[in-house]
Amino acid sequence: MTDPSGRPDEVLPRLARDGAVLVLAAALIWLSVPRLMAAFNSFSSGPVLDRIQSRKDVGPEKLRLLIESQKRGLKWMETSRRWTDLGQAKFLLATSSRDREERRKLYSEAGDALRKGLAISPSSPFAWTRLAYIDLALNGVSQNTVQNLRMALTVAPFSPRLLFPRLQLILLSWSRFDRSDRALILDQIRLAWRFNPRRLAKMAVDLRRTGLVKAALFRTPDDYSKFETLVKKFQ
Repeated sequence: MTDPSGRPDEVLPRLARDGAVLVLAAALIWLSVPRLMAAFNSFSSGPVLDRIQSRKDVGPEKLRLLIESQKRGLKWMETSRRWTDLGQAKFLLATSSRDREERRKLYSEAGDALRKGLAISPSSPFAWTRLAYIDLALNGVSQNTVQNLRMALTVAPFSPRLLFPRLQLILLSWSRFDRSDRALILDQIRLAWRFNPRRLAKMAVDLRRTGLVKAALFRTPDDYSKFETLVKKFQ
């Protein structure tokens, strides 16, 4: 009868192989712990993020819940999305604050979080645009404002959701852009005209940038004429 345990020269390699598999499995489980814990700690923020993405109103309490949730997740694992979500929450909380000092503090913290997220992955045009807004709110139009808007345009030149908020900041900062940027900006104005002429006309009047919009529409006489008519309604 054959020894069920096998010969020693067969058993030892098998044990070594099985041991290596167990070590590998343990290592994989260990590596997955931070990801699992980060996801667990951020779980409560899901509904709040969904409301924000759906452009629904989110009150200060829910924003603070989101902030604390993202902070807990970041202690386990830093990701670009988690940093930019934290920055977005602080940005929204800042815009809703009536206290000037608190607002400036939150904007500063939001900017730090957004920059950390973009350092990991610079592919979010929304994060770049929020950074530009923060720069403008804290320091007025600066080269940082322009650089952040330039990055937002580079990453996503045609983004319907971002088109008008980003264009508003661009129009405010127009004089600080280089000549090399202006063709792309005029394209943004023409795109905005196709999406919503009335909204563009009102924005141009409010920001005193009607001449810039006319320059963008100059080669299409019908659009130029329609724009002038709309401008008269908002003046």
